[in-house]
Amino acid sequence: MGITIANRQRLLKINRIRLHRNADYWLDFLSSSENQMSLVFIRDNKMQILNSQYREIHETTDVLAFPDFYRIKPNKISNNFAENTFLGDIVISTDEVLRLSIEESKDLDELIDELFLHGILHLHDYDHQNKKESLRMKRIERKLFSNRPN
Repeated sequence: MGITIANRQRLLKINRIRLHRNADYWLDFLSSSENQMSLVFIRDNKMQILNSQYREIHETTDVLAFPDFYRIKPNKISNNFAENTFLGDIVISTDEVLRLSIEESKDLDELIDELFLHGILHLHDYDHQNKKESLRMKRIERKLFSNRPN
């Protein structure tokens, strides 16, 4: 499994080993055939731009997940890439991580793990647009988070 981690900020130290270990466990548990992804850490100003551009919400957010376009929109091009194992991109705002850790009295690494898992689940078509979907996502999130290897 391959996770590319891009750290585009200097606010928080990122534990890459922990993130790789957790992602391997989560993707294995989800029996994911797509096992390549990118995880990007940015600051609020960049997150606000992404959130505005892709969701038309003109404020920052903690995590965004972008599924691979060719995985969700099959066409002639993607059919030629039968070995395409790219799941998508997850972007986390470290400013939001810091704010949430203070508000919720949570460890920074644990909060990053939560947001990373949340993004992975979104890439696996879990959502929280209604109560039923939200309960389904929270159930799997709790199970995977509590059993992560750290």
